[in-house]
Order: sequence, then C-alpha cells, then structure tokens
Amino acid sequence: MKYLNIYLLALLTIFIVGCSDDDPAMNSASTTVSFAQSEVTFNENAGIVKVPLTIEGERNGMIKVTFKVEDGSATVNEHYIVTTTTVYIPTDASDTFGCEIRLLDDGMTENDDRNLKVTIENVEGAQTGAISTCNVILKDVDKNPYFKLMGTWTFNAVKATDGSAVSFTVTISDGGDEANLEKSYVFNGFTDGKGYDATIPWTVDYNKTSETLSVVQGPTYAKYNFGFVGEVRVCPMDLTAALSKSLEGTWNETFDRIEFDPNGIIGVGVFDSGEYAGYWAVYAECYMVKK
Repeated sequence: MKYLNIYLLALLTIFIVGCSDDDPAMNSASTTVSFAQSEVTFNENAGIVKVPLTIEGERNGMIKVTFKVEDGSATVNEHYIVTTTTVYIPTDASDTFGCEIRLLDDGMTENDDRNLKVTIENVEGAQTGAISTCNVILKDVDKNPYFKLMGTWTFNAVKATDGSAVSFTVTISDGGDEANLEKSYVFNGFTDGKGYDATIPWTVDYNKTSETLSVVQGPTYAKYNFGFVGEVRVCPMDLTAALSKSLEGTWNETFDRIEFDPNGIIGVGVFDSGEYAGYWAVYAECYMVKK
C-alpha cells in the first residue's frame, strides 16, 4: 500500500505540472507572419543561415510557425540540411526568427547558383501574411578569387636581419566578419621575435578591381616590456624597416601561390604610446604557398 500511495502521488504531481498555468498562451491579437522578402541569397559557404520572418501587429501570446522546405536545383542532404522546421515566437521577443538551414559547401567545385524553396506551411496564433513563400538562392563562390584564396597556407621568407630562412603556417579567412567581405582578410599566424605563430593576426586588404592584395598595419596583438610597454603589430615596411602604408601582393592563376613585392618587408612593429619605436622581427622575399 505504501508503494501504491507513492505511485498515486507521483501521478498527481505529473497531472499538476501538466496543467500548470505557466504554459504560455497562444496569441489572440491581430498579428500576421510572413517572410521578410520573397527571395534571399546566401553564399554557399555561409554555414548556418536563417530565412527571416517579419511579424506585424500586436501580440499577447505565443506564435507557432511551421515551415516546408522543397528542393529546387539544390538537393537536401547534398547541398543543405534543414535544422529547424518549427519556431515558437514568444510575446515580447525581438530576435530574428525564421527557417534555419545549414548550407553544405561543395569545396572548390565551380557550379551555377542553386536554389530551394521555403514555404510557411502553418501558423498558430497569427495569420499568414503577404509573403508565404521564399526562394532561397545558394550563390556559388568558387569562381570568386576572394573565396578561392581562403584556406591554409605556408608563409616563406628570409629574415631581413641575417638572411636565414623562415616558414610558418597562415590561415586566410574573413575573420567571421561580414563587413570584410570582398574588402579585406584576416591572416592568422606569424612568427614574431618570441617565436609565437599560432594566432597572431595581420590584416590584408583585398583589391577587387585590380585583383591584388595589400598588407596593411594590423591590430595590436600583444604588449611586451621593452623598457616601456610596447604594443606589437604586424606591419608592412620598406627595406630599411621604416613603416610603409602597404605592401602589395599578387596571386597566380591557380590561386595557390601569393608573391609579395620584394621591395618591401613584413615585420612586427613595436609602438610606444602609439608611435612607431622600431621593429622586432622582419622578413624579406616573402611568398606563400597553399597547402
């Protein structure tokens, strides 16, 4: 009997929880939900993306939206994976809601842009708005030099101080910042005066029209004691190790080699209260080879 009483108590607890007044009520106000646009474009290498919704009108409760995703020229599980088919929109939420899709990059294979279709299949707690279907274009990036240059490279040079060879690994990316798109890169990896090369960032501008690169002064990546607190940055320099505005670079037709202007060097500049105080590591005859 003792066990029976415990069992009944457990059932009563479940019943009380299941009937809790804390469950969110569905929206009953005059609200519409639709896609923000009838067509959106994402780069095929964008990773996880969201086809955004727009919500109009007053809200006093939860809204539930269910999506249907259909292949166009893009094929599910080959070019994309649907990660969210249902979203719940709380009353006061200000986040961006939408159908979440993970894009599968096809590597360096060049192809035409692909597409898929997302439809608002059902809405609870609101009405479907004017745009219930969105054409999603997956833009091929493999013809674009900006994306072709991304990846892992080996930096090769000679030390401008003694002529000995040096090489280290550099990764080229946009740094995860959309503002850099087709404008600049973040190069990660640089062997400085202490031999550190893992995550030191340097900045290289991408010149779309001339199809060239420009090494420019990068961010401060550390501060060291030089008898003063010196900020250190990867910088372009002339052959005397004086600061330069930029150092130009070009890539070959197969996008697997970058040559930098031999009339300049790339080095670590030391700055005292923002003023250039000298160099720490300087490399000449610089070039990079893609791994």
